[in-house]
Amino acid sequence: MIEYSRLDLIEHVPRQFKIDLHSLHGAEYAYGMNGDLFHLNSAQLDDLCFAIRNHSGGDISTNATIQTCWDSDRLDLGRVGIIPSPKFISEVASEMIDYAFDLSIK
Repeated sequence: MIEYSRLDLIEHVPRQFKIDLHSLHGAEYAYGMNGDLFHLNSAQLDDLCFAIRNHSGGDISTNATIQTCWDSDRLDLGRVGIIPSPKFISEVASEMIDYAFDLSIK
Protein backbone atom coordinates (compact mmCIF):
# COMPACT_ATOMS: atom_id res chain seq x y z
CA MET A 1 0.00 0.00 0.00
CA ILE A 2 1.20 3.53 -0.76
CA GLU A 3 1.78 5.83 2.19
CA TYR A 4 -1.07 8.31 2.70
CA SER A 5 1.35 11.20 3.20
CA ARG A 6 2.62 10.79 -0.33
CA LEU A 7 -0.92 10.56 -1.70
CA ASP A 8 -1.70 13.71 0.22
CA LEU A 9 1.18 15.47 -1.55
CA ILE A 10 -0.17 14.40 -4.93
CA GLU A 11 -3.57 15.75 -3.96
CA HIS A 12 -2.46 19.06 -2.46
CA VAL A 13 0.79 20.15 -4.12
CA PRO A 14 -0.86 20.58 -7.54
CA ARG A 15 -3.68 22.61 -5.95
CA GLN A 16 -1.03 25.01 -4.76
CA PHE A 17 0.02 25.48 -8.36
CA LYS A 18 -3.57 25.40 -9.65
CA ILE A 19 -3.07 22.19 -11.63
CA ASP A 20 -6.27 20.26 -12.35
CA LEU A 21 -6.03 16.90 -10.62
CA HIS A 22 -9.22 15.40 -11.94
CA SER A 23 -9.38 12.47 -14.29
CA LEU A 24 -6.62 12.18 -16.86
CA HIS A 25 -4.78 15.33 -15.83
CA GLY A 26 -4.24 13.98 -12.33
CA ALA A 27 -3.07 10.61 -13.59
CA GLU A 28 -0.68 12.26 -16.05
CA TYR A 29 0.68 14.41 -13.23
CA ALA A 30 1.25 11.34 -11.04
CA TYR A 31 3.03 9.50 -13.85
CA GLY A 32 5.26 12.53 -14.35
CA MET A 33 6.10 12.89 -10.66
CA ASN A 34 7.09 9.25 -10.17
CA GLY A 35 10.80 9.16 -9.48
CA ASP A 36 10.85 12.73 -8.17
CA LEU A 37 8.09 13.15 -5.58
CA PHE A 38 7.74 9.42 -4.91
CA HIS A 39 9.12 6.11 -6.19
CA LEU A 40 6.59 3.48 -7.24
CA ASN A 41 7.04 0.36 -9.33
CA SER A 42 4.88 0.10 -12.46
CA ALA A 43 2.09 -1.90 -10.77
CA GLN A 44 1.87 0.58 -7.88
CA LEU A 45 1.89 3.52 -10.28
CA ASP A 46 -0.84 1.91 -12.39
CA ASP A 47 -2.98 1.40 -9.25
CA LEU A 48 -2.45 5.01 -8.18
CA CYS A 49 -3.30 6.39 -11.60
CA PHE A 50 -6.39 4.17 -11.86
CA ALA A 51 -7.50 5.50 -8.47
CA ILE A 52 -6.94 9.10 -9.57
CA ARG A 53 -8.75 8.64 -12.89
CA ASN A 54 -11.73 6.93 -11.24
CA HIS A 55 -12.00 8.62 -7.84
CA SER A 56 -15.24 10.44 -8.62
CA GLY A 57 -17.21 7.37 -9.69
CA GLY A 58 -18.37 6.27 -6.24
CA ASP A 59 -17.03 2.74 -6.70
CA ILE A 60 -15.58 0.43 -4.05
CA SER A 61 -12.41 -1.52 -4.86
CA THR A 62 -11.01 -4.76 -3.46
CA ASN A 63 -7.54 -3.35 -4.18
CA ALA A 64 -6.30 -1.87 -0.88
CA THR A 65 -4.22 0.86 -2.55
CA ILE A 66 -7.04 2.03 -4.79
CA GLN A 67 -9.61 1.95 -1.98
CA THR A 68 -7.26 3.83 0.37
CA CYS A 69 -6.92 6.58 -2.22
CA TRP A 70 -10.67 6.78 -2.68
CA ASP A 71 -11.37 6.67 1.06
CA SER A 72 -8.88 9.44 1.80
CA ASP A 73 -10.41 11.63 -0.90
CA ARG A 74 -13.99 10.95 0.21
CA LEU A 75 -13.25 11.37 3.91
CA ASP A 76 -12.02 14.89 3.10
CA LEU A 77 -15.30 15.97 1.48
CA GLY A 78 -16.04 18.12 4.52
CA ARG A 79 -13.76 20.72 2.93
CA VAL A 80 -16.64 21.39 0.50
CA GLY A 81 -19.42 20.88 3.06
CA ILE A 82 -20.31 17.29 2.15
CA ILE A 83 -20.60 14.54 4.76
CA PRO A 84 -19.31 11.31 3.16
CA SER A 85 -21.78 8.47 2.74
CA PRO A 86 -20.75 5.07 4.13
CA LYS A 87 -22.15 3.64 0.90
CA PHE A 88 -19.16 4.99 -1.04
CA ILE A 89 -16.26 4.17 1.32
CA SER A 90 -14.81 1.05 2.87
CA GLU A 91 -16.19 -0.40 6.07
CA VAL A 92 -13.05 0.63 7.96
CA ALA A 93 -13.23 4.21 6.67
CA SER A 94 -16.95 4.46 7.42
CA GLU A 95 -16.07 4.25 11.12
CA MET A 96 -14.06 7.47 10.73
CA ILE A 97 -16.65 9.66 8.98
CA ASP A 98 -17.48 11.94 11.92
CA TYR A 99 -13.85 12.35 12.96
CA ALA A 100 -12.67 12.97 9.40
CA PHE A 101 -15.48 15.44 8.72
CA ASP A 102 -14.56 17.43 11.82
CA LEU A 103 -10.91 17.54 10.72
CA SER A 104 -11.70 18.50 7.16
CA ILE A 105 -13.72 21.57 8.14
CA LYS A 106 -11.04 23.01 10.44
